[in-house]
Amino acid sequence: MPSAERVSIWIGGLKRQLLGAFWGLVKLPWFDSLAGMIGKLRGVIAGAGLLGFVAGGEIDPTQKPWVTRYQTQENAPKAAEMLLNTEAEPDLQKGFVSLLNGKDLSDWERHGGKQKFEYRNGIIVGTCVPGEPSGYLSTKRRDYADFIFTCEMKWEEDLNSGVMFRARLGDDGRVFGPQVEMEGVTNQRGWSGGIYGQSCGGYWYPLWLKEHARVRGSLKKEGWNRVTVMARGKTVKSWLNGVPAAHWVGDGTYTEGYFGLQVHKAKSGKVLWRGLKVKELGAETRRIEELDRYWSEVSRSVGEGDFDGYAATIHEDGVLVMGTREASQPLAEALKRWKTEFDQTKAGTMKARVDFRFRQRWGDATTAHEVGMFRYAQKVGDEEERVEHIHLRALLVKKDGKWLTLMENQESRGTRAEWEALK
Repeated sequence: MPSAERVSIWIGGLKRQLLGAFWGLVKLPWFDSLAGMIGKLRGVIAGAGLLGFVAGGEIDPTQKPWVTRYQTQENAPKAAEMLLNTEAEPDLQKGFVSLLNGKDLSDWERHGGKQKFEYRNGIIVGTCVPGEPSGYLSTKRRDYADFIFTCEMKWEEDLNSGVMFRARLGDDGRVFGPQVEMEGVTNQRGWSGGIYGQSCGGYWYPLWLKEHARVRGSLKKEGWNRVTVMARGKTVKSWLNGVPAAHWVGDGTYTEGYFGLQVHKAKSGKVLWRGLKVKELGAETRRIEELDRYWSEVSRSVGEGDFDGYAATIHEDGVLVMGTREASQPLAEALKRWKTEFDQTKAGTMKARVDFRFRQRWGDATTAHEVGMFRYAQKVGDEEERVEHIHLRALLVKKDGKWLTLMENQESRGTRAEWEALK
C-alpha cells in the first residue's frame, strides 16, 4: 500500500466532542437572556438532533414536593439547563472485568460506619447495623477514570443505598464524591439512577423532570435491578434496567477514584449486589491512540519513500489479500513489487500520499481489526495525479510492544462519496 506525510483518521461521532464548547456558552452571563428562546426551541433541537444532545425540560408537577426540599442544595441544577440521556444502554458483554474475585472481599476495604458487608456465592450482602453511620465497601484500587460500570442490586429489606464512583477518601476518613442513587423500594421520589454528590453538595442530577417519568417507574420492587454508569471525561450517563436516566456534566473535580457500595444509616435494611464489572475506556483510548500512531507511521514512510520504515510495520508472516483480483500473497512478496515506487518517491521523481479513515475498530491489548478505507494518491513527473479509494480490512497484532499488520485486505474499489461519508 504505497501514502503521504500525514494520516487523517476519523472515528464515528468524533465531531460531537466539539459540542461541549458550545454548551459552555450557557455559563456566560449574556446567555441568560436567551433562556426563554432556548426553551421554545428545545423541541426543534431535540427532533432534529442538531446539537448531538438534548436539553432538559420542565419540572414534573408530581415532583414539586421534592423540588421544594432539594432545590436549595448546593449542587441542585436548573431544569432548563439539565441535559437528557437519550442514548441506548451500552453493550455490557465485551471487554469487561469483574470487580469480584469469586471467593472473598480481599480486593475491597471498608470505610465510614461499621455496617456489615459479606460475600456469599458471588453476591455481596450489605446489612444495616442500627446506630452506625453510613458505611461503604470500597475497591482498594482508587484510580478508575473513564469506564462503563454495571451491576445488579436488590433489596431483602428496604434501605437507601447506591454505588459511589470516582469516589475519594478524606484525611478524616470521610467518603465523598459522585454516587449513582439507588434509593430503595418504598421511596416515592423515583430517583434511582440519578447522580448524588455524597458529602459534597447533594444532587447533581435529580430525576425530577417530566422527561424522567419512564425511568422513575423502572425500578423493580422485587427482584434484581441493573444499574449502569458510563463516565467519560466530565460527562456521566446512567441507566436503570436499560432505561436512560442521568446525563450529568461535571466541572472536572471528580475525574478518577474508587467504586464504593453504600449501606445508609438507618434502623434496619439489607441490600444485595451481584455482577459488578467494569470496562475501562481509558485503556481503549490508549489502544486507539497507539493504532493512530501506527497508521501515521505507515503514511510517513510512504510519503517519504522510506522503504525500510514501511517494511518495519509489517509482520514477517503478513498476508496481502487483493479483493479486486481475487488473490492473496505474502506481504513480503508485495513489498518487493512496491520497492521501485518507494525508491522513486525517495528520489523525488514521484509523489505519493495515503490517508486512512475507519468506521470500525475492534480489538484488545494485543490484537486489532480495523475496517474502513484508504485514499492513495500518486503523481509521477508531469503526469496527472492518480487517486484511488480502496475499502480496507486490516488485522494487526502487537508484538514486542509494536503493532504489525498481519493481514491487509484491500477488499474493493470505493468512491470519493464513500470516502467523504467516513468523516
